[in-house]
Amino acid sequence: MRPYFENIDEMSASYRQVLENTLEIAAAGEVTVLTWAETAFATAPDLGAKIAIAGSIQDEVGHAHQQGMLWERFGIDMHEQAFERPPNKYWSFPVMEFPVKNYIYFVVSQALLDRAGRYTTWDIELHCSYAPYRRALRKVNFEEVFHFRHGSYWTEYYWNKSEETRAMVQEAVDWVFPHGVSWYGRPDHLKGKMDQLKYKVRAWSNDTMRDKWIQSASLLANPKMSVYAASKWSVFAWSDSLRLEMKQLNKDIKVTTILPYYINTGMFDGVKSRIPILDTEKTALTIIKAIEKNKKIITIPWWIYRFTRFGQTVMSVNFFDWFAGKVMGIYKTMDDFKGRK
Repeated sequence: MRPYFENIDEMSASYRQVLENTLEIAAAGEVTVLTWAETAFATAPDLGAKIAIAGSIQDEVGHAHQQGMLWERFGIDMHEQAFERPPNKYWSFPVMEFPVKNYIYFVVSQALLDRAGRYTTWDIELHCSYAPYRRALRKVNFEEVFHFRHGSYWTEYYWNKSEETRAMVQEAVDWVFPHGVSWYGRPDHLKGKMDQLKYKVRAWSNDTMRDKWIQSASLLANPKMSVYAASKWSVFAWSDSLRLEMKQLNKDIKVTTILPYYINTGMFDGVKSRIPILDTEKTALTIIKAIEKNKKIITIPWWIYRFTRFGQTVMSVNFFDWFAGKVMGIYKTMDDFKGRK
C-alpha cells in the first residue's frame, strides 16, 4: 500500500469505504456537542463565559464543515446528510445522547472529552494515509487544545471555589469519566474489525488512545507508569469525594488526602530523580501533623501539585512535556527502576 493518497481515484473500494465511515463519524461528532453548548450557554455565570462558549460552538461547526467538505469529495450530499436523514440514521457518541445539567458539567466535559477527541484527530493528523485529511486536521487540533484548556481551567476554578462547587465538579467527573474511558470503543482484544489500522487511516489502536488519554487526564502522566498513574488519580478522587460525603451527612469523620512524591521505602529502588526523593521518617511526621490539623489535602513537597496543575493550565501540551521531561527529568525517572526485591 502507498504511504499516502491525494486523489480518490487512487483508492480501492474497501479503503474508500473505511475512509467515508471515518469522516461521517468525525463530522457527526463535531455537531452533536452543540446540544450541550446550548445548556452551557443558558447556565453560564457571566458574559465572558457565554462568549467563550460561543467561540467553541463556532469552532465545532467549522470542524464539522471542514470534514464534511472532505466527505463531499466522495459524492456525499452534505445538506441531505445534515438535514434530511431520518433520525435513526444519524450517528453520535452514546454520551451525547444524554443532556448535561449545567455549565460546570460542560467545562468538565471539555476538560475530559475534548481531550479524548483530540487524541483521535491527532492520530489522524499525524498518520492518516489520505493526505488531505491530515492537512485539514491541523487547524482542528490547534483549536481543540484551547477547548480542553478552557475546560481544565474552569474545572479547577470551581473545584477550589467552594465546597458546593467542588461537589458539583466531582458529580460531573463521576458522570463524564466513564464515558471518556469508553470513548474509544471496544478493547483491542474484543474489537472485530481493525480496518482503520489496516489501511493506515489511523495508527493508534483503541487501547493505545485510551491509555494516552488516561495518562493526560490524571494528575501527572509518566512513561511506564500509566496504570499506576490512573490508579492514583482514582484514589485521589475517591478520597476527596468521601470527605465531602462525610461532611454532607454531618458525620464526625475527617478525611485527609495525601499526595506524596517518591518515598525512599524500597518500593522505588532504582528511581533517579532531580527532585529529591522523600525521607521516610520526615514524610511520616508531615503526614501525622497534617492529620492532626485536619488538613483536607496535602502534597509533599508542598509545591509539586500546584506546579503541575498550573503548568498544565498555562502551558501547551508539547511545552509542558518538554519542561517536565527535559528540564525536570520526570519522564525518565523509571528508566532504571528495580523496585523492592
